[in-house]
Amino acid sequence: MTNEKAAWMFRKLEENIHKDRSNLNGMIDIRFVSCSVEDRTAEFLFVSEDWERNVFGGIHGGMIAAVLDSCMGITSGVYSEKPASTVSMNVQYLQPGTGAEYRILISLPHMGRRIIHAAAEMKDAAGGTSCAMAEAVFTLRESMDMAERLGGSAPE
Repeated sequence: MTNEKAAWMFRKLEENIHKDRSNLNGMIDIRFVSCSVEDRTAEFLFVSEDWERNVFGGIHGGMIAAVLDSCMGITSGVYSEKPASTVSMNVQYLQPGTGAEYRILISLPHMGRRIIHAAAEMKDAAGGTSCAMAEAVFTLRESMDMAERLGGSAPE
């Protein structure tokens, strides 16, 4: 897979996810920024909204987990070219997320035929402070081809 094809898949997924605001993934403002196929990494921008905050003004821990899970799952799906489902996830909350925008950095340290291990870090976009880190395991659905499901013609 080339970086061009991966970027196309990330953008198509983002477009498809944001079409449907009736589910959590469609309501969260996650934007694809960049990727490296060689390094198996991706970067996203998460723009927080008031409804995602807790009573103390920080991003709700469940929302942080949902954002990290979504970004790791999307990255796993793109690089494997198959839909990925979460098997397990562990989140460490390091600092309250009180900013407006966050960089989400994803890496895939292990990619097998059926299982992917993913890691994520959420950093305040303004100051660079790490707010949370996560590790997760994803399983791949062998019966679906991601590029086919997204429609259109992906670059080679």
